[in-house]
Amino acid sequence: MKKLSLLVLALLAVGAANAQRMGLNVGYAPQTLVASPNDGDDRAEFHGGFAGLNYNATLSGNINLSIGAQARFNFKSEERGPESAKFTVKYQQWLVDVPLLLNYTLKAGRDFVIAPFFGPTFSYGISGKKKYEGDILETEVSRDGEDWYDGDNSPMNRLDVSLTVGLSLNFTDFRFYGGYNMGLLDLDKSDDISVKARTWFVGLGYML
Repeated sequence: MKKLSLLVLALLAVGAANAQRMGLNVGYAPQTLVASPNDGDDRAEFHGGFAGLNYNATLSGNINLSIGAQARFNFKSEERGPESAKFTVKYQQWLVDVPLLLNYTLKAGRDFVIAPFFGPTFSYGISGKKKYEGDILETEVSRDGEDWYDGDNSPMNRLDVSLTVGLSLNFTDFRFYGGYNMGLLDLDKSDDISVKARTWFVGLGYML
């Protein structure tokens, strides 16, 4: 994480000389964790949202580099157990994403720009927990499960690198964009299965 922070700072310093504008972003980003054991694929679907900043620097002509940092929150819940002892499992995950994306701007009008983009996005897991809630034998139960990342027996790796592709539609100070993150690293610490993240996202940005 320290090396990643130094890389981002270095890129920000290089971009400062050619900076265009900084932007605020919010959006929706549902994530799928795809597990691939020997007997087939298993999927866990999460809702998600994000908020953050991006900094766009001109490299040459219409080619730009967008450097960002955003907080992302994933969550889901599911019911388990027999009818007489049903309980709910709630999952919550916080991450920090650092996208480093090249984009190419194409003017489609006086104030309208189309900009396809691609590049790597680095993600770092801050926390990931599950909570059990329910009524078992008429007794209310609520307890927290293990953290996904902390401890020697934690099941998940914190760091992921995704290949990001997408398209941005810019109109004056606003931009609407969407794309796809394909996780490249195995997030599961065990050797039994491979878990990789797949994330669609749509966002709205305002350029300061």
